[in-house]
Amino acid sequence: AKRRRQGGAVAFAAEMETELQERRFIEGELARALAGHAFELYYQPIVKAERTATAGLEALLRWNHPTRGIIPPSVFVPVAEAAGLMDKLGEFVLRRAIADAGRWPDLYVSVNVSPVQIRDRAFVDVVSAALGESGFEPARLVLEVTEGR
Repeated sequence: AKRRRQGGAVAFAAEMETELQERRFIEGELARALAGHAFELYYQPIVKAERTATAGLEALLRWNHPTRGIIPPSVFVPVAEAAGLMDKLGEFVLRRAIADAGRWPDLYVSVNVSPVQIRDRAFVDVVSAALGESGFEPARLVLEVTEGR
């Protein structure tokens, strides 16, 4: 009812229970996946149009669940945001992308950042620490704010 409009009412439907159970499952599995480093990053080339040369790489987070297979970010990211797990998930992506990009000295790396992360007062410290610990050049890191909460 909250999603549809303020002060409205919605009749119970079986799909609501299914949706709630799915959300709870994803939330519980997310915590385990984070602890077990079960997420993977894939890199999509960013090409300069004038020379058709690769200028950078965009880090894409993927979750290959052991029983469900690939769970898309469109499913797990909103759950991570709502469950307060986005800071940990985002830090994992940032650190892994920076570490991986250290092997590609002539390219920049683009990392998607949730609005939830941007609002976190510790976000600047997390980015600063990740860059400082890795020695990665800050000019080679692009942070792209995604749509979201």
